[in-house]
Amino acid sequence: MRFKPEQEINTIQYRSQIHFLDTELQQAAPPKVGTTAFTPIRGNVPEKPLTQQQSVKDSSKAYRIASYLVLLIFAICQLTVIFLQKTGPFYDEGIYVTAGLRSWQGKGVADGYLVWFAGSLLWPMMAGLGYLIHGLVAVRIIAFLLAFVTVCMLYLTTNNLFGPKVACFTVIAFTINGPFMALAHLGVYDSPALAFTSISFWCITQLKKDHRIWLCLSAISLAIAMIAKYPIGLMILPILGMLISIRKKKSIIDISLFLFIFVAAFFAFFLPVQFQVGDWLFWSIRNKPTFGATESTIIAAQLYLGLIPFIIAILGFLVAPRKKQAIVLLLAGLIWPAYHILSKNPVSDNKHVVFGFLFTYPLIGLFLSCLWQKKWFGKPLISLICVILVLVGAVQLYILDYAWPDVRQPAMYLVQNARPGDLYLINDAWPYTMYLYAQNKLSDPWQVYDNSRIANHENKTSICKYTWYVDEKGSYPWSDSFLNQIKACHAFIPVYHATSTAFGLGSNLEYVQYQVTTTIYENINSSN
Repeated sequence: MRFKPEQEINTIQYRSQIHFLDTELQQAAPPKVGTTAFTPIRGNVPEKPLTQQQSVKDSSKAYRIASYLVLLIFAICQLTVIFLQKTGPFYDEGIYVTAGLRSWQGKGVADGYLVWFAGSLLWPMMAGLGYLIHGLVAVRIIAFLLAFVTVCMLYLTTNNLFGPKVACFTVIAFTINGPFMALAHLGVYDSPALAFTSISFWCITQLKKDHRIWLCLSAISLAIAMIAKYPIGLMILPILGMLISIRKKKSIIDISLFLFIFVAAFFAFFLPVQFQVGDWLFWSIRNKPTFGATESTIIAAQLYLGLIPFIIAILGFLVAPRKKQAIVLLLAGLIWPAYHILSKNPVSDNKHVVFGFLFTYPLIGLFLSCLWQKKWFGKPLISLICVILVLVGAVQLYILDYAWPDVRQPAMYLVQNARPGDLYLINDAWPYTMYLYAQNKLSDPWQVYDNSRIANHENKTSICKYTWYVDEKGSYPWSDSFLNQIKACHAFIPVYHATSTAFGLGSNLEYVQYQVTTTIYENINSSN
């Protein structure tokens, strides 16, 4: 077939263009081994993606540095509070330290402390060791170190879920939360339980690396958390929820493996002490101490402690990219409020709520990070929210830190004036017992009788033969029948009087400050 002259010219130009393009492609191709690379005058790779990638790396680095600074500030503030020693021992701190001291002497299980509180001797032994090192200050430092582990684990967990930016805002918000700030320097068994729960949560998010070693570590960590404090077993619900949302099709096998390891680890502890743990369980079922709290005050306390964080967490859920994971995080914040309201149990509600915050605060960090991206109103609005959170957190911290009377001065009076072999009647017993036993004024903590032991007729000695009688107008009042017996003795004279202040939620559903008077009486007829 013959081409026309103009067609021949076009065909030649077309072939020439193809040849030219082939030449350019060969020049742009990667050099062969042993050849010199061709460096074009203007780069073949666009500069914009590299700039964006570098910008993302710089931004991530900045957020990590900011997170480290927040952790440092948090540590400085907590250690300052601890060393200032503005508050005396909490009732539970007295139990754990005394139980720990006895446990290090090999008498913890024999004394039956596993019946006294809903946990093992894991924390009491840590607290007892701390007290031997440097008193209550060292006990609270150990609690702070566990709280610091919790914050670090929360940062790493949120980083796995949403990235370093969200993790930074999460740490900022969490470290100014009132209940957590109060718990961070309180020597109670919630501290190790919270730390190991946070480790379990982080290990679950590590399963994105598709290695079941993280599943095993998560199960073991949660088992240790439950050994530290039995009710924390409830946190298995959000842990398994996150496991399902992350592993999806593999979740059935993973759940089976998780439960097997979790149950095996807990029963390894439970079986040797099953009788005492069983006694505690039966006692807790039969007895539901309310300490004067009503259903309305329990609901009000939950609203005061968790309403604002939960509202912000809902906003974080609305902007969350993965709704299945977000709904697990959000619902986890309702576990403990529901537990306390439905069971009408006010005990440790301010500490339990923190376990829910461990899961909801990544959503709060997510919402704050989304606001940060808004050019016109984002940063001012975040500033306002942070100011509100700081003020609310500071008020909650102050109330929670002074929710019990300071017994240090009357306890020191007893320590200085008591003699070995003395017998004691103390209604707020355990903080006094801690000091008396640590100073070798007691050979046995059971030389101190509180209102519960007297009401159960555990005393074998007549009340009139006790050496010391302490009447503290606080949460553990003596019964009227006991007070009548004391008056009938005509032997106890007041030798010391002290007052301190405490905060509590009143019947008007407002936190009020009230005076706590403590009077120490000595038996003038005591043979000692």
